[in-house]
Amino acid sequence: EVFEDELETPRSLLFYWSILVKWIWLIGGLTALGLGAGVAATLLTTPVYRATTTIQIDLEPAKVVAVESQRSTDYDYPDKYYQTQYELLKSRALAARVVQNENLAYDDQFLNQGNPKGKLPFVSAAQASHSSEDRAARTKKAVSLLSGGLRIEPIRSSRIVKISYESPDRAAAARISDAVAENFITWNLERRFEASSAARKFLEERLQQTRQTLEASQRRSNDYAQRN
Repeated sequence: EVFEDELETPRSLLFYWSILVKWIWLIGGLTALGLGAGVAATLLTTPVYRATTTIQIDLEPAKVVAVESQRSTDYDYPDKYYQTQYELLKSRALAARVVQNENLAYDDQFLNQGNPKGKLPFVSAAQASHSSEDRAARTKKAVSLLSGGLRIEPIRSSRIVKISYESPDRAAAARISDAVAENFITWNLERRFEASSAARKFLEERLQQTRQTLEASQRRSNDYAQRN
């Protein structure tokens, strides 16, 4: 029995080898076909480039004085502050700002990226009607393209944030990632300036009210002194 078992193994190997030899051309053809299809797909696929811009977000305490009561600020909750900044980076409001400042709604290369030449969603900027409907449609498309290719990646245990944009055009990828970073910085500065202006206006109004209250109190004191 042991001798028969030992003979069974080489017979099985020879059997499978004969099958492999018999269908070698079919197996080779299918393998070559698969490799050819993979190479063709690689050559026909549009390459996508990613550009990354790195920024540092610093946590700053609020400069506004709380007149009536002590109020908590984002400085007291850094996690919430940073999460807010990340959401602002990903917001459509910032994307719309970039589209407007970079005039991407009428940038043919950006607006038609990834589309075959015969199936462009919009005519060229030179042939566009520039009507309000055309402008709105182009702006909506540009904002969607920008938001779709944007990636925000905070670096753990740091204040560093990577802003990446993917595009079939390498120049556009670098341009958009830089533009998002620059517009985010400018937007933050404008928001801080507006907050400071609002705080200054509030304090000026309170100062005026206090001055009027003081003058009225002085008049009453003088009237009382004259009567008595």
